[in-house]
Amino acid sequence: MPENHWQHVPRVAKEIRKGLRKMKPLKQRKNPVIAFILGFLLQGIGVGLYLESWKDFFVCVGIFVLFFGILLPTVIGEELLVPAAALFCGIYGAWRANSSNKKMARGGLGSPR
Repeated sequence: MPENHWQHVPRVAKEIRKGLRKMKPLKQRKNPVIAFILGFLLQGIGVGLYLESWKDFFVCVGIFVLFFGILLPTVIGEELLVPAAALFCGIYGAWRANSSNKKMARGGLGSPR
């Protein structure tokens, strides 16, 4: 990636963060620990299946491809791509389940699980 493109990374990350915060809660409460484990073991597909959300599958995979798939190999190397994907998907799944549960608690939506 040419040097002048690196300046856009913080702005893109900020826009993604704003978009993630606007996501609606899931249909049901989900356990963040289970979301982490499934995301870690099965990556994006595990997150999507457990959260019952195609949108979360595509967001998880899209963010990973955008940042790690492009930036990580150019900075560190390709050998860390699979462990980084597992860790990122696990963290994303746990974060999404937790943030959705908090939104439900504030709005009184969803059934406990």
